[in-house]
Amino acid sequence: MLFVFSKKGLPLPDLSVRPPSLCADCGPVDGVQVWGKRFSEPEVLKVGTYGQQYRYRCPNERCGALVQPVTRTIREHIDLSSPGRLVREGRPNRKKYEPYAEETRRKIGIGLRRFGDEPFLVVLRNHCTVQSLDEPIGAITAEGNHHLLVKPGRTVDDCEIQMISLRTKARAQRFPDQHEFAGTLASDLTRQVGNAVPVNVARWLAERIAPALP
Repeated sequence: MLFVFSKKGLPLPDLSVRPPSLCADCGPVDGVQVWGKRFSEPEVLKVGTYGQQYRYRCPNERCGALVQPVTRTIREHIDLSSPGRLVREGRPNRKKYEPYAEETRRKIGIGLRRFGDEPFLVVLRNHCTVQSLDEPIGAITAEGNHHLLVKPGRTVDDCEIQMISLRTKARAQRFPDQHEFAGTLASDLTRQVGNAVPVNVARWLAERIAPALP
């Protein structure tokens, strides 16, 4: 969640969210954010999740159809040639390997049934299961790693898996590969990537604040 504080007397910046979108009838457009009926009253705070509390419509008055924002996919950021480990080999825990948790195995099984021979992500969070690599990646946080890349095998035990790399997470946050983060500890680098505002979002906000500055 991003906030903008404005000094009295300065014009308020236009923070209307208008993502590049695709309309089936009109082609590329800037989508217009529309909220559900319960947000129609002026005093109701508009906070919610895309696809649930709000969507985007085509700006053309004669159309007004629901449109899909243009997003980048997980597949664009992941190096699928990087080798992983087989599920049957277990999870590394210091100097030994332990069997993967039943919940992790259950989610891998869901992915095998849903995606077949296509690689996918297992999301290691409560109330989450799997994601296609052709979707935008879920939230990247400053603590821990929640995205397990799975290359399918004949069974769950035959699947090749690995946690996505720090560089992959940085790419998903739209940092270029040549960007250098401070420090050397993996935990510090993970916090920097996870705590960062995605580069494209920061640029969007700055471009809208600039015209309101004296």
